Amino acid sequence: MRILHIYSDWKWTGPSEPILNLCLGLKKHGHDVRLACLPAPFVCAPKKRILPSVAMGKGIDPFIIKPNKLAKVIMLWQNTRRLLYYLKHNKIDIIHAHSTFDHHLAGNLLNYISYRPKIVRTNHTGYPLTPSLRSKSLLSNSTDAYITFSESLRQRDMKYFSEYKATITPDKTWAVGGAINTTPFMSMGQPNRELKARYGIVDDDVVVGIIARVQRHRRFHILLWAMARALKEIPGLKLLILGRGTYYKDILVDPIKKLGLGNNVILSGYHISDYYDMISLMDFGVYLVPGSDGSCRAVLELMSSGKPVIAARRGILPDIIDDGRNGLVVDDRPDNLADALVALAIDKEKRMQFGINARAKAIQEFSIEKQVDKIMGIYEKILR
Repeated sequence: MRILHIYSDWKWTGPSEPILNLCLGLKKHGHDVRLACLPAPFVCAPKKRILPSVAMGKGIDPFIIKPNKLAKVIMLWQNTRRLLYYLKHNKIDIIHAHSTFDHHLAGNLLNYISYRPKIVRTNHTGYPLTPSLRSKSLLSNSTDAYITFSESLRQRDMKYFSEYKATITPDKTWAVGGAINTTPFMSMGQPNRELKARYGIVDDDVVVGIIARVQRHRRFHILLWAMARALKEIPGLKLLILGRGTYYKDILVDPIKKLGLGNNVILSGYHISDYYDMISLMDFGVYLVPGSDGSCRAVLELMSSGKPVIAARRGILPDIIDDGRNGLVVDDRPDNLADALVALAIDKEKRMQFGINARAKAIQEFSIEKQVDKIMGIYEKILR
């Protein structure tokens, strides 16, 4: 198969890594894969944080489309012309779009080419697709397959599609879970004693970790209030926060001081080279709000590491975590969250069993190989 993926971004964040992993997995199976993405601006992050550079380094030659921050209409017109030239010289079987704009661009191409490639759309938000006239038109006229991250999301999408009369049928919709490379997380060793000493973690401490960009909507205030309540029962509970953000002081530093949590909250910042070592410090994880990558890769990584997770009943999180089997799912009010923190902190045997179950589910359902097989099956079905 000849497959063109379109993702109109350049940042190595959000869906970028899963999209590139999918491209690499398809290429490994012998398919001809191209990735259309934006160029990085002149002043930007290091090359290892730029999608085109990372893609090229891994063997996927990116097709650069043109950005236009001022007008999406101009950007649509520019890139329609640019991709038309490519499609006229390279017959594509599948166009896989990864955002609404990408979907619009793919649908626009159909008006100008003599053959009809199949169009696949993945919704990366982890929430049902937002109803709109544009979405209705794209789903009705320019979609051969629609993919979301779980069966419950697929069912909710189908309900919305029916309500605003998008004529996409259930047989064109699929649920395919998020995916990560589980191997590095499965091979992690015991916590590094020097690292524990650096962050003031002693043997009797229980460490709950969160891996998330520090943003106002991530509900860190709820987590800090819950910690304040939980510490009344478990004084040795530590919260390890991995992440950075623009409003770090307002969201974390000042509230921690106000609540008197300074000895029990570890602000470790952003990690790359020692990322796996930092996860090994955690006894279990917590996650309250999905980020720009709706598949919640950080949760999948914790599960692959054998860490149970306390998750809020929000987005795709209840579909990933099986309440009472590999973690706990709660309505994230401070009292509920505090009770969940205490429940896992005091019961080491439950944490261990939940961790075993979490790793087993991650391997069985969230590996890149599993995702690639499912996506190839969808491609083959719509081509037939």
